[in-house]
Amino acid sequence: MPIRPISPHWSAQKQIPIMQDVPETSNVWAPETYWDQKAKQWLIVWSSSVGDPGPGNRIYSSLTPDFNTFSKPVVFFDPGLRRNRRHDLSRPRPILFYFQRSDA
Repeated sequence: MPIRPISPHWSAQKQIPIMQDVPETSNVWAPETYWDQKAKQWLIVWSSSVGDPGPGNRIYSSLTPDFNTFSKPVVFFDPGLRRNRRHDLSRPRPILFYFQRSDA
């Protein structure tokens, strides 16, 4: 049996300035996407540090139907720790996650 390589049809990469209107944003990292079938749009969640590095990263979110237009970013989860990482446990609904606690 011949083996076929997997060849997804990817579009060209583009930068999405999701936090451009949030002053003092120092990073945007660890994005993940979830399709909301009912709303027919994507939920994007990521971590960003804004302002004084003391508070650390918060998890933000935005919605998009097409990856061209985006809702205003909002804080999705903020445990008040210097560093946090979320780890998804299930998809698509409910979105359950746990986070790594690190006070250092």
